Amino acid sequence: MAVAGTIVVLAMVLAAFSISPVPAAAARRQVFVREVTADGVVEAAVTTPIVAPLTAGQGLKVAWVAAEGSLVKAGDVVVRFDPGEFVRALEDSQDDYRIAQARHRKAERQRAAALNALRSEVELAHADLDYARRFQSRDETLFSRFSIAESAIDADLAEARLESALAQADTRERQLASSLALAEIEVRKAELKITQARAGLAAVTVTAPHDGILVLERDWRGEMTQAGQTAWPGEKLAEIPDLARLQVQVWVLEADAGGLAVGQAARVRLDGHPEQEVAARVARLEAVAKPRQRGSPVQYFAAVLELEGESPSTWRPGQRVTATITLDREEGALVIPRPAVFGEETEHFVWVKQGRRWQRRPVVLGPRSAALAVVTSGLAEGEKVALVDPEASRRPAVATPIQASGAPLPEKGGRP
Repeated sequence: MAVAGTIVVLAMVLAAFSISPVPAAAARRQVFVREVTADGVVEAAVTTPIVAPLTAGQGLKVAWVAAEGSLVKAGDVVVRFDPGEFVRALEDSQDDYRIAQARHRKAERQRAAALNALRSEVELAHADLDYARRFQSRDETLFSRFSIAESAIDADLAEARLESALAQADTRERQLASSLALAEIEVRKAELKITQARAGLAAVTVTAPHDGILVLERDWRGEMTQAGQTAWPGEKLAEIPDLARLQVQVWVLEADAGGLAVGQAARVRLDGHPEQEVAARVARLEAVAKPRQRGSPVQYFAAVLELEGESPSTWRPGQRVTATITLDREEGALVIPRPAVFGEETEHFVWVKQGRRWQRRPVVLGPRSAALAVVTSGLAEGEKVALVDPEASRRPAVATPIQASGAPLPEKGGRP
């Protein structure tokens, strides 16, 4: 029994200290490519907004709107508003215009009559003053001093009446001119209202400025522009993207966005037509990662890909796509498997095969992917590197010798 126990213990010790072969790989030169995949959506690089006309000057009720996604040509009607308000405004403004014109003509007649009366009064005052001065008694040998004084007083009164008539005429003329100007303002106001009403009638139909596809605007509830709603001047109702100039917006997971930069090449495939692949390039990149959904902790970098060449005819704004962005590409790079790299973030080393031994050697790394790492210095092509720590493989196996008491022995440097 004792012999059998001894044999079992010896077998466990030999198994613990036996050296297993270390997996290794050779450093080789090849094309190194690091890519990231992101999903996105097709959008137009240039869109023309369809807004309620500013010339209306008031709220407009939508009477009809073209269907979402309609293919439209330049000049096609896309939105039509209810013209009732403008018809009534035009009729009212035309009535106001006729009344204002009648008041203006009346003011002109009154001014002309009043001016004639004022001129007559001034002329009469001039005649009185001329008579008083011509027949004024001045000769003391012929007239008494009383008559001379009375004649002088009459001349002075005639001159005062003339000055008063002139002053009254000037004041009255200014009053009449003001009344006539007010009447002219009323006429112009009525004309302006007529112009606005006609402009509103002309704006009740909104046409497409160019060919494209109609995309209706959605409010905060997600409801599209529809008949019956009120639109205010300048309010966006829809947009028409330019189908000749498409681009792709993608969202790259923050964890995969290391090294993502403007100008990098990409390939884009439409989810509905994966056989169609279009070359693209990163045109814009947001500086801060953001969640795509409210309350989600997952962050993404939004990027805009500019298509190189013309997009396929099957592409439309809103379609889902999958993009592959090339973050790094090196021809003839010296690469090793990623598990062969050990060390910290700034200092790395590998285990290199030297005869029957493994030698630790520091290396400088270039770009890395999930599977491969580029070595820029410290390693030569063809040298074998360990995929696991060879020192760890020489340590005793996990199997623990059993003490006579049945309790496990403490590990080296550990506690029981």
